[in-house]
Amino acid sequence: MECQCDAGSWAAREQILAKKFAIGEHYFGAEVFSWLDRPEIDQWAVVWAAGRNRKRLGQARIVPAQLLYYNIARDMQRVGLKHNRVVPEKYALLRTIQFTLRFVCTDMVSSKIAEEPPLLGHSR
Repeated sequence: MECQCDAGSWAAREQILAKKFAIGEHYFGAEVFSWLDRPEIDQWAVVWAAGRNRKRLGQARIVPAQLLYYNIARDMQRVGLKHNRVVPEKYALLRTIQFTLRFVCTDMVSSKIAEEPPLLGHSR
């Protein structure tokens, strides 16, 4: 997953992301999961906004930041992480989202997610 918040052209973003993903792919297989056969990687380019017609940026699937937030928030609610358990500090993004869930209406998260397909292909 690579986040892009710049205002550059899509062509410039594609060049930057291609380089970053190539480096990440090298280390992912060689160092992080060296004992596994090379898994297929679903690359995501998390962007602030993208038109509905733009689905990919190079080899990466475009994921608007808001959609990523709503998917994670929904899944955290499903497994009871809204109030019941604390996410460890080493998972900063998840911990931040858990904190924000105290101020977000559960119905809002559910209705926003109903408008979009799930990111990881699991059922709603």
